[in-house]
Amino acid sequence: METLQLIFSTVGVVVSGASMIVAGLDVIAKITPTDKDDKALDAARRGLGFVSSVLDKISVWQWRK
Repeated sequence: METLQLIFSTVGVVVSGASMIVAGLDVIAKITPTDKDDKALDAARRGLGFVSSVLDKISVWQWRK
């Protein structure tokens, strides 16, 4: 069980770091005139949001035990 908690915490740290990177790239993408990079960042943001919500649900489930 401790290994599973370590895996989930590591994934959480990676998702948090990736979210910060996407937030930084979002500032740069707003400067460019094309929408191609905006669409890619929106997809990345949605994916990270999904993973983050799954991790939140798992952490609540583990806390209840």
